[in-house]
Amino acid sequence: MTNVGFVHVAFSVSAIISGAIVLFANKGTVFHRWMGRVYVVGMLGLNVTALMIYRLFGGFGPFHVLALLSLGCVAAGIIPAWTRRPKDRWLQRHYLFITESYLGLIAALVAEIVVRVPAIRPQSGMMFAAMVIGGSLFVGIIGGPMIARGKRTTLARYMARLTASDPGVTTRQHKDSEERRVESARDAGAVNIGAYVGRNLG
Repeated sequence: MTNVGFVHVAFSVSAIISGAIVLFANKGTVFHRWMGRVYVVGMLGLNVTALMIYRLFGGFGPFHVLALLSLGCVAAGIIPAWTRRPKDRWLQRHYLFITESYLGLIAALVAEIVVRVPAIRPQSGMMFAAMVIGGSLFVGIIGGPMIARGKRTTLARYMARLTASDPGVTTRQHKDSEERRVESARDAGAVNIGAYVGRNLG
Protein backbone atom coordinates (compact mmCIF):
# COMPACT_ATOMS: atom_id res chain seq x y z
CA MET A 1 0.00 0.00 0.00
CA THR A 2 1.29 3.46 -0.89
CA ASN A 3 1.55 6.43 1.48
CA VAL A 4 -1.59 7.89 -0.09
CA GLY A 5 -3.35 4.59 0.53
CA PHE A 6 -2.38 4.61 4.21
CA VAL A 7 -3.61 8.19 4.62
CA HIS A 8 -6.84 7.27 2.81
CA VAL A 9 -7.44 4.34 5.16
CA ALA A 10 -6.70 6.48 8.24
CA PHE A 11 -9.18 9.14 7.18
CA SER A 12 -11.73 6.45 6.33
CA VAL A 13 -11.50 4.81 9.76
CA SER A 14 -11.76 8.22 11.41
CA ALA A 15 -14.87 9.09 9.40
CA ILE A 16 -16.56 5.73 10.04
CA ILE A 17 -16.06 5.95 13.82
CA SER A 18 -16.83 9.66 14.23
CA GLY A 19 -19.80 9.41 11.85
CA ALA A 20 -21.36 6.62 13.92
CA ILE A 21 -20.88 8.70 17.06
CA VAL A 22 -22.47 11.73 15.39
CA LEU A 23 -25.48 9.70 14.31
CA PHE A 24 -26.19 8.19 17.73
CA ALA A 25 -25.05 10.94 20.11
CA ASN A 26 -27.36 13.67 21.40
CA LYS A 27 -27.69 16.41 18.81
CA GLY A 28 -26.81 20.04 19.38
CA THR A 29 -24.27 19.42 22.14
CA VAL A 30 -20.65 20.58 22.16
CA PHE A 31 -19.59 16.93 21.85
CA HIS A 32 -21.83 16.50 18.81
CA ARG A 33 -20.34 19.55 17.12
CA TRP A 34 -16.75 18.45 17.77
CA MET A 35 -17.42 14.92 16.53
CA GLY A 36 -19.11 16.48 13.51
CA ARG A 37 -15.95 18.43 12.75
CA VAL A 38 -13.87 15.25 13.05
CA TYR A 39 -16.28 13.52 10.66
CA VAL A 40 -16.12 16.32 8.11
CA VAL A 41 -12.31 16.37 8.19
CA GLY A 42 -12.28 12.59 7.77
CA MET A 43 -14.67 12.76 4.82
CA LEU A 44 -12.69 15.53 3.16
CA GLY A 45 -9.43 13.65 3.65
CA LEU A 46 -10.67 10.28 2.44
CA ASN A 47 -12.35 11.71 -0.66
CA VAL A 48 -9.41 13.93 -1.64
CA THR A 49 -7.02 11.00 -1.28
CA ALA A 50 -9.47 8.78 -3.19
CA LEU A 51 -9.11 11.20 -6.11
CA MET A 52 -5.34 10.52 -6.00
CA ILE A 53 -5.61 6.72 -6.24
CA TYR A 54 -5.60 5.24 -9.76
CA ARG A 55 -4.46 1.68 -9.07
CA LEU A 56 -7.81 0.04 -9.79
CA PHE A 57 -8.69 1.61 -13.15
CA GLY A 58 -5.40 3.18 -14.20
CA GLY A 59 -7.12 6.56 -14.54
CA PHE A 60 -10.22 8.49 -13.60
CA GLY A 61 -12.97 5.95 -12.84
CA PRO A 62 -16.38 5.51 -11.25
CA PHE A 63 -15.00 5.58 -7.71
CA HIS A 64 -13.60 9.04 -8.42
CA VAL A 65 -17.05 10.18 -9.53
CA LEU A 66 -18.48 8.82 -6.28
CA ALA A 67 -15.80 10.69 -4.32
CA LEU A 68 -16.88 13.96 -5.95
CA LEU A 69 -20.53 13.20 -5.19
CA SER A 70 -19.59 12.44 -1.59
CA LEU A 71 -17.81 15.78 -1.25
CA GLY A 72 -20.89 17.51 -2.63
CA CYS A 73 -23.13 15.68 -0.18
CA VAL A 74 -20.95 16.68 2.79
CA ALA A 75 -20.94 20.31 1.61
CA ALA A 76 -24.73 20.24 1.21
CA GLY A 77 -25.01 19.06 4.82
CA ILE A 78 -22.51 21.45 6.37
CA ILE A 79 -23.43 24.73 4.66
CA PRO A 80 -26.99 24.86 6.09
CA ALA A 81 -25.64 24.20 9.59
CA TRP A 82 -23.11 27.03 9.24
CA THR A 83 -25.45 29.56 7.68
CA ARG A 84 -28.75 28.50 9.34
CA ARG A 85 -30.29 28.90 5.91
CA PRO A 86 -32.90 28.32 4.69
CA LYS A 87 -34.35 29.52 7.97
CA ASP A 88 -37.12 26.95 8.31
CA ARG A 89 -35.39 23.98 6.63
CA TRP A 90 -31.69 24.12 7.46
CA LEU A 91 -31.85 21.50 10.21
CA GLN A 92 -33.67 18.97 8.03
CA ARG A 93 -31.20 19.50 5.18
CA HIS A 94 -28.24 19.21 7.52
CA TYR A 95 -29.50 15.92 8.93
CA LEU A 96 -30.51 14.49 5.56
CA PHE A 97 -27.28 15.17 3.68
CA ILE A 98 -24.94 14.25 6.52
CA THR A 99 -26.71 10.94 7.12
CA GLU A 100 -26.73 10.24 3.38
CA SER A 101 -23.00 10.97 3.22
CA TYR A 102 -22.47 8.41 5.98
CA LEU A 103 -24.64 5.89 4.17
CA GLY A 104 -22.48 6.42 1.09
CA LEU A 105 -19.39 5.90 3.24
CA ILE A 106 -20.67 2.52 4.43
CA ALA A 107 -21.51 1.57 0.84
CA ALA A 108 -17.93 2.51 -0.12
CA LEU A 109 -16.66 0.30 2.72
CA VAL A 110 -18.61 -2.62 1.25
CA ALA A 111 -17.07 -1.92 -2.17
CA GLU A 112 -13.61 -1.78 -0.60
CA ILE A 113 -14.14 -5.16 1.02
CA VAL A 114 -15.21 -6.59 -2.33
CA VAL A 115 -12.05 -5.24 -3.95
CA ARG A 116 -9.52 -6.27 -1.29
CA VAL A 117 -10.69 -9.53 0.29
CA PRO A 118 -9.26 -12.35 -1.87
CA ALA A 119 -11.91 -14.90 -0.88
CA ILE A 120 -14.73 -12.85 -2.40
CA ARG A 121 -12.85 -10.75 -4.95
CA PRO A 122 -14.63 -11.06 -8.33
CA GLN A 123 -12.56 -12.29 -11.27
CA SER A 124 -14.38 -10.44 -14.04
CA GLY A 125 -15.33 -6.82 -14.57
CA MET A 126 -19.03 -7.62 -14.84
CA MET A 127 -19.02 -9.59 -11.60
CA PHE A 128 -17.06 -6.83 -9.89
CA ALA A 129 -19.63 -4.22 -10.96
CA ALA A 130 -22.52 -6.47 -9.94
CA MET A 131 -21.09 -7.10 -6.47
CA VAL A 132 -20.30 -3.43 -5.85
CA ILE A 133 -23.73 -2.27 -7.04
CA GLY A 134 -25.47 -5.08 -5.15
CA GLY A 135 -23.64 -4.26 -1.95
CA SER A 136 -24.45 -0.56 -2.28
CA LEU A 137 -28.12 -1.32 -2.91
CA PHE A 138 -28.17 -3.55 0.16
CA VAL A 139 -26.74 -0.73 2.28
CA GLY A 140 -29.29 1.67 0.83
CA ILE A 141 -32.23 -0.66 1.43
CA ILE A 142 -31.21 -1.20 5.05
CA GLY A 143 -30.06 2.34 5.79
CA GLY A 144 -32.69 4.36 3.92
CA PRO A 145 -35.62 3.52 6.22
CA MET A 146 -33.35 3.99 9.25
CA ILE A 147 -32.54 7.51 8.06
CA ALA A 148 -36.23 8.28 7.51
CA ARG A 149 -37.19 7.07 10.99
CA GLY A 150 -34.22 8.81 12.55
CA LYS A 151 -35.13 12.09 10.88
CA ARG A 152 -38.52 12.12 12.58
CA THR A 153 -37.41 10.99 16.04
CA THR A 154 -34.00 12.66 16.21
CA LEU A 155 -35.15 16.08 15.03
CA ALA A 156 -38.21 15.92 17.29
CA ARG A 157 -36.01 15.20 20.33
CA TYR A 158 -33.58 17.95 19.34
CA MET A 159 -36.33 20.54 18.92
CA ALA A 160 -37.91 19.51 22.23
CA ARG A 161 -34.58 19.91 24.02
CA LEU A 162 -33.91 23.21 22.25
CA THR A 163 -37.35 24.54 23.18
CA ALA A 164 -36.89 23.47 26.82
CA SER A 165 -33.56 25.31 27.05
CA ASP A 166 -34.82 28.36 25.12
CA PRO A 167 -38.60 28.93 25.26
CA GLY A 168 -38.17 31.75 22.79
CA VAL A 169 -37.61 29.16 20.07
CA THR A 170 -41.32 28.35 19.97
CA THR A 171 -42.18 32.04 19.84
CA ARG A 172 -39.74 32.63 16.99
CA GLN A 173 -41.08 29.64 15.08
CA HIS A 174 -44.64 30.91 15.51
CA LYS A 175 -43.57 34.38 14.40
CA ASP A 176 -41.84 32.98 11.33
CA SER A 177 -44.95 30.95 10.49
CA GLU A 178 -47.17 34.01 10.86
CA GLU A 179 -44.84 36.08 8.68
CA ARG A 180 -44.98 33.44 5.93
CA ARG A 181 -48.79 33.31 6.22
CA VAL A 182 -49.08 37.10 5.96
CA GLU A 183 -46.73 37.18 2.96
CA SER A 184 -48.78 34.49 1.22
CA ALA A 185 -52.01 36.36 1.92
CA ARG A 186 -50.45 39.61 0.65
CA ASP A 187 -49.30 37.92 -2.55
CA ALA A 188 -52.71 36.36 -3.07
CA GLY A 189 -54.37 39.74 -2.50
CA ALA A 190 -52.10 41.38 -5.05
CA VAL A 191 -53.02 38.73 -7.60
CA ASN A 192 -56.74 39.23 -6.91
CA ILE A 193 -56.46 43.01 -7.22
CA GLY A 194 -54.58 42.63 -10.50
CA ALA A 195 -57.25 40.31 -11.83
CA TYR A 196 -60.02 42.73 -10.77
CA VAL A 197 -58.32 45.68 -12.47
CA GLY A 198 -57.75 43.62 -15.57
CA ARG A 199 -61.43 42.66 -15.82
CA ASN A 200 -62.80 46.12 -15.23
CA LEU A 201 -60.26 48.34 -16.98
CA GLY A 202 -59.08 46.01 -19.70
